[in-house]
Amino acid sequence: MHSSSSKRNYSRDDKSMDMYDVYDYDDPEDFYYDHVDEFDDIQDAEDYWEENR
Repeated sequence: MHSSSSKRNYSRDDKSMDMYDVYDYDDPEDFYYDHVDEFDDIQDAEDYWEENR
């Protein structure tokens, strides 16, 4: 078992360095509105959400 500082343990393998905690969101729209300043538009946020879940 290896540990990493400030990284959550997920039930699935975390294949990416997810800095937005996509696992905390069940809906990409909620994810987008919480991180609206980080993405160009909702489609950009949805793509990120899909790729990192």
